[in-house]
Amino acid sequence: MNDWVILSLSVFMAALVPDIALGASVGSLFYLLSERRETAVRKTLLMIVGWVSGYALGQPFYEGGWAMLIAILGSAFAVSVMLQMSDSFNSADGKAPPFTGWLIDLYHKIRRG
Repeated sequence: MNDWVILSLSVFMAALVPDIALGASVGSLFYLLSERRETAVRKTLLMIVGWVSGYALGQPFYEGGWAMLIAILGSAFAVSVMLQMSDSFNSADGKAPPFTGWLIDLYHKIRRG
């Protein structure tokens, strides 16, 4: 599977809800800017997880007209975080990136209320 098949899948997903889905599809292809070579399975997973996160973040802003921008930014952010975590786990020390501790603490604070 090459990049054209993955790009076609992204275009198909953008046909669902044009504003939010298009933003999520564009943002989820952010991994193409990475210099790393990924396998087709990893590229597809990056695209799907990025698309779902961008779509979920853009959905509440649909009425205000900000859905596409929020979906692009959220999707690109999710993909870049996943690439950074993958790089950190595959590095020599095998430790998680420093910001993951901050994200976990933030999650616990939100859960507690």
